[in-house]
Formats: sequence, structure tokens, C-alpha cells
Amino acid sequence: MDGWKLTLFLVGMAALLLGVYLWNYKTRKRLEAKMFGTKENPDRNLRHFPWESRVALTEPLTKEQLDSLERRLNRTEGIFAEGTPGEGEVCVHMRQPFSEKALKSLLAEAGCGFQGMTEAKMRE
Repeated sequence: MDGWKLTLFLVGMAALLLGVYLWNYKTRKRLEAKMFGTKENPDRNLRHFPWESRVALTEPLTKEQLDSLERRLNRTEGIFAEGTPGEGEVCVHMRQPFSEKALKSLLAEAGCGFQGMTEAKMRE
């Protein structure tokens, strides 16, 4: 009877260790992808974002800073942002035109300096 208890205990511990390993592996993969705890807008179809505006930043951004800014803007409902590292400008695609004040506050939350923006125009 003692042999069965030991075997059952060892199988349970192996299953527990496997579960912890898989949970850590999945969490580490999400952290590496920089997607932990974010709700990035999955819709990237530009036909759904007819309005477009170019936002000028006070300084050019590195790839990491640009990724952070794009994730922050993409979490906002109705906005899809994209930019190129090294440029001081980000293209913001919108479902409805956003005010300069609203975009300025979103950039401030992301830690970027706002220099100005073009008027929102319908894309053709």
C-alpha cells in the first residue's frame, strides 16, 4: 500500500512541476512579445479607419519608444497608429476625427513630446 501512495505522490508532483513550467514559459513568451497586460487593437484594416492625420513629435523615436507609443495609441478605441523609427512623425488613422487636445494627452501619457499635427483628412 505504501508503494501506491509514493507513486501517486510522485506523479502528482511531476504534474505540478510541468504545470508551473508551462505557465512560466507562456508568461515569458508574452513578456518577450511585449504584449503582457495590453489590449492592442487587433483591427488593422485601413478601410475601417478613413480619417488620417500626421502627428509631429519633438524628437525622433527609437524602435522601442515607437513600439510603446503605437501600443498606447492602438489601445484607444477608434485609433490605429504607425510610424517609422528615426522619424519625428507618426501617422494616426482614425474612425472619427480626434481633436488635437485628445491626441496631445495620449502622447503625453506615452511619454512623447507633441509638436503639432496636420488636420484630419479623409483618405481616398
